Amino acid sequence: MNDPYLHIGMPKTGTSSIQYFLLQNRLRLLELGFWYPEHSCDANFVSGGHQSLLHDEDSRQQVPALIHNCPSGAHPLFSWEGMYVRPEEMRSVFSENSRIVVYLRRQDLRLESVYNQAVKRRGICLSFDSYLNDTPPDERNSYLTYLDRWASLFKKENIQVRAFERQQFAQGNILLDFLGVLGIDADDSFTFPQRVVNPSYNRDALEFKRLVNVFPKLARVLDVPLQSYSNSEGSKPWNHALLSPARRKAFLSQYEQKNEALALQYMGREDGVLFRDPLAGDDGTWQPYPGLSEERIAEIGSFLSNRFPLEYRLLHQEVKKRGAENSGEAHLLLPLLEIRPIAGLGLVWAKGQKFLGRNRSK
Repeated sequence: MNDPYLHIGMPKTGTSSIQYFLLQNRLRLLELGFWYPEHSCDANFVSGGHQSLLHDEDSRQQVPALIHNCPSGAHPLFSWEGMYVRPEEMRSVFSENSRIVVYLRRQDLRLESVYNQAVKRRGICLSFDSYLNDTPPDERNSYLTYLDRWASLFKKENIQVRAFERQQFAQGNILLDFLGVLGIDADDSFTFPQRVVNPSYNRDALEFKRLVNVFPKLARVLDVPLQSYSNSEGSKPWNHALLSPARRKAFLSQYEQKNEALALQYMGREDGVLFRDPLAGDDGTWQPYPGLSEERIAEIGSFLSNRFPLEYRLLHQEVKKRGAENSGEAHLLLPLLEIRPIAGLGLVWAKGQKFLGRNRSK
């Protein structure tokens, strides 16, 4: 029986892209000696990977049989970023000879990405400053501590650490990089995604979504429309990173020594350099984010009205109903009332305010 490969994340390191790619290329991977069990994805191609197999003790009882029934000659390949914080639980079902693959993102960039995702997918309304004040330090950022736990249970030499930076990826591509970890040379037999899976919002889309999150039933409905707006604008405005240069350096200073030790002990880097990208704002271009102007709110509203009229109509109704009540920061969205929704369209809602689909009103 061939040793399993465990892709353990960590969170916010392109896991969704890797999982979707592996899922789309299961047959080709099997031909090359890797068996990737099937799992589901949502409409945005985002998934939990093999979470359903590994997240609790009852589910994990299926894993030994799965591995036993793995096609002859193939390495079982499992991916779930939740494994990163559960080495002891994973050791209960996987052998010490398992190959561990982990991507690590520089802690400041991971912090910004986690906040972006919390606004985008979890519907939080907190500003970034409030989020930092209200959220305890994330122990998962102590990468060396977690890798040492893995190394105490699995063979240290089988832990493959990769830095989540484009300049450190093989050919600047994380999917090619992951294939390289498996010892596979990519060719045209592989299917590659035509778009980025689960990208972050740009700064304006992020602030708009944060304001909209005051309307709970809109939190998920507007995810795809605002992602479309963000994609159309690219990284603009590009010079308003969440962390100021001074705050970024102060935040990173607490991880500097352990990052150096990790680079030496797990990657064999004598210089102790784990991450190589320059710090955002070090070139003097960073500016505090001024917030959304009325003009920019109207611009986003126009985009949504034209491209996603049904979703926009619902947003317009909520702003009209609650914005004037000065409910939280909802009043900041009042400029949307100047952009009327397209007439003759209806929305279908089920009990509990769940969006089911679209219809045309008669």
